[in-house]
Amino acid sequence: MLPAGYVDAAYVLDGVCYDALHIMVGTPIVLRSQADLDQYFNNLNSLGVCEGVMLAPTFDFSGQILVGQIQMGQGCDANLYPSPPTTDTQVRTVTIWVQFAVTPDCDYEVMGIFLMAIAPPPDDYQVVVTIQP
Repeated sequence: MLPAGYVDAAYVLDGVCYDALHIMVGTPIVLRSQADLDQYFNNLNSLGVCEGVMLAPTFDFSGQILVGQIQMGQGCDANLYPSPPTTDTQVRTVTIWVQFAVTPDCDYEVMGIFLMAIAPPPDDYQVVVTIQP
């Protein structure tokens, strides 16, 4: 569940094979333009772990950027609960804290994909996504 006013964009990674997503676990995702999204998919393709070439979908970056991260856990199901982004003008960062919750009592490796659209901060701001158990 996302904070009010934010858009779930995990669908952008639909069609990316599990092995590629698994390699990207823990790597922050900050995409400010279609060119960034295209490059992200080029990087996924260069891993050579998926069959065929994955094409980046078109995303409307006017007035929004994509931020996120992929996380793994052990259990029955994985859920991600982000807080609203907080901006620190002194250190020029936007931070998003994400609670990662795994339903226990299963022996499965589960993946949580957090990707949401937020209003773009100034270009010189760093966007930080922090996943916490």
